[in-house]
Amino acid sequence: MSTILKAVIIFFILGAIFFDSSFSSATFSLSRKFQNSFAVPFLLLKNAVTASNLAEALVKANLENQNLRADVMRLSLGLTPYSGKFLLAKIYSSYPLNDKSLIVLARGLLDNVKVGDIVLASRNIFLGQVISVGDYWSEVRTIFDIAKNIPVRIGSRGVAALLVGGATPSISMIDKSREVAVHDLVYLASRDLPYGLVVGEIGNVSETSVGAFKNADLILPYSLSNLDEVLVVLNLVK
Repeated sequence: MSTILKAVIIFFILGAIFFDSSFSSATFSLSRKFQNSFAVPFLLLKNAVTASNLAEALVKANLENQNLRADVMRLSLGLTPYSGKFLLAKIYSSYPLNDKSLIVLARGLLDNVKVGDIVLASRNIFLGQVISVGDYWSEVRTIFDIAKNIPVRIGSRGVAALLVGGATPSISMIDKSREVAVHDLVYLASRDLPYGLVVGEIGNVSETSVGAFKNADLILPYSLSNLDEVLVVLNLVK
């Protein structure tokens, strides 16, 4: 506590003990000025904290909503839950580089993490795959890697398409004759990855004047900058 603040507190205590009610009257304006000097910064701080908590709550709610939709979709496709052990892992900061294509986790060989392990943003939401491991860390290639293209399917109709990695991942190679709708779930359909893990949902769909395919934006239920921990799936049985 600062010296000035201590002095002010002592001043009020002594006044309450040794002086009559005139002390309260004389110091009322000082007290109000003292309170008002802190009112604006306090409100700004309170609003900032509230906004931060609200943003975090919205991210969690959005992830949970997509998890539930993914559960329903897996049941509709006749898929059994994949088995494995979830390991919670913190993400090391990459500031100031902020390269989203690779992230480093604070889990490694000593936690039984190995190359090839699947990494999830949430329990049904695919984020990437472990590509290298040390004793206390592991490196993950994410769907934000421009070199990462993954076969996927869309919605209950299972329309085949391709996830194109990058800073803003998108969906391409959608057959123009097949119907897809905004908010249809997009899920993995690669033989190298667990079938049915969701990556996001369809956004705006665009058609080109030439060619047999159309493209779509991919809406993710999270922002990588807002994730500070993920799930590593150990001993996954596909």
